[in-house]
Amino acid sequence: MSREQYWFLVHVRRFKKVMVSDAHLDRSDLSYLVKRGYVKHISNAFTGGSDNYYQLTGAGRAAMHSYWLENYRWWIPVILSIIAIALSLLSLIT
Repeated sequence: MSREQYWFLVHVRRFKKVMVSDAHLDRSDLSYLVKRGYVKHISNAFTGGSDNYYQLTGAGRAAMHSYWLENYRWWIPVILSIIAIALSLLSLIT
């Protein structure tokens, strides 16, 4: 999943329904998300197609969580390394 796709899923999660016209994502990215079952494309035939939107699914929520875990798990080692460098610099100064 790309970063743009992840942020689109965040947008859909926040607003519950995102109109097709508001989806600022490539068609290939949208079709990938629909094909994987992360979002559901819903169209209402009774309104003449004016009520087309995307809605997040459970698989989409799971994919978002997995993406977050895989891409942000390196923050703890980075923060600990920064603290270690700061402490070593502080010990050199004093």
